Amino acid sequence: MSGEILVEAEHVSKKFCRSLKRSLWYGVTDVASALVPWGDDGSHSSQGRDASTALAHRSTLRRDEFWAVEDV
Repeated sequence: MSGEILVEAEHVSKKFCRSLKRSLWYGVTDVASALVPWGDDGSHSSQGRDASTALAHRSTLRRDEFWAVEDV
């Protein structure tokens, strides 16, 4: 097993929210928006989005959020 890479990660980021209530609200809204099968313009999207992809692409910080780790 020596020299074998079992797990490798690049460009890892993690953010937290200082307010538990706001953090829970952000989580609910992120999951809800990831599950909506249509685009922002109301048109049906054939691509579909899964929750992890939609959440991963949110790189902007919202109120009370901060980066604990960014692009490590």
